[in-house]
Amino acid sequence: MAEIVFTNHVIDRIYERKISQDQVIEGIKNFDEQFKNSDTTQFRKKFGKQTLTAVTKYGDGGEIVVLSVWIDPPNPGTSDLHKREKDKQMRKASALKKLWYTFLNQIGL
Repeated sequence: MAEIVFTNHVIDRIYERKISQDQVIEGIKNFDEQFKNSDTTQFRKKFGKQTLTAVTKYGDGGEIVVLSVWIDPPNPGTSDLHKREKDKQMRKASALKKLWYTFLNQIGL
């Protein structure tokens, strides 16, 4: 298999999402599902109750460049989990409460 390279963006995201580079490499090398588009490939790998998704493309030198990575459900203590919980609150809220949540979101709370 070709060398796997991480962009700076992906390194920041896997740190924020509490995903290890080893998990990403494992998910690409030993994937459960693979979806190819015109210029990218998406790999999915189950880790227990979570599914890791890695979006990749081939670089100019033939290396696999990781463009994006996430895990579902998100790891505890991550902004992804916080966003998911806020979205769930928003869906269940009344119209007035949705307006309030939108206001809080707009001011960054």
